Amino acid sequence: MSQLMMFLLGLIVGIVIGVLGTNLWRVSSTRFKIDQEFATLEDTFEQFMKELDQKYQKIVEEIAEREAKLYTLYNNIQSKTEKMSQDKRAVSNQPKNRKTKSNTSKIQNIKALLAEGQIPESVAKQLGIGKGEVELLLRLENMQNSD
Repeated sequence: MSQLMMFLLGLIVGIVIGVLGTNLWRVSSTRFKIDQEFATLEDTFEQFMKELDQKYQKIVEEIAEREAKLYTLYNNIQSKTEKMSQDKRAVSNQPKNRKTKSNTSKIQNIKALLAEGQIPESVAKQLGIGKGEVELLLRLENMQNSD
């Protein structure tokens, strides 16, 4: 019987070693697969980070370009505003009661024709201007003379 027990004990030990070996092989195989999947995920993550960095750089460049354009527009607006202020000051510094030569000569012609007894409509026709312009120039002349 001792041989039978030894045989059975050997058989049991063999089965245990077989089961343990199979489990260890499975664990080792699973660990290898996990390592492969982790390496694949790591590569994917690195690629994603590279793409993200490239997109970030593009955005930073675009922001810099737009900032430069805005700065240029701001400077243009500021210089035009200054120019308008200078023009406004120049216009406000000009004498207000200035007559141009053409208005002066028109007024003289209008007065001369009216002094001859012509009506504003015929004066306007003769000078090639509108009746309203004749009346306006006369009113302006009268206003300036009354000041």
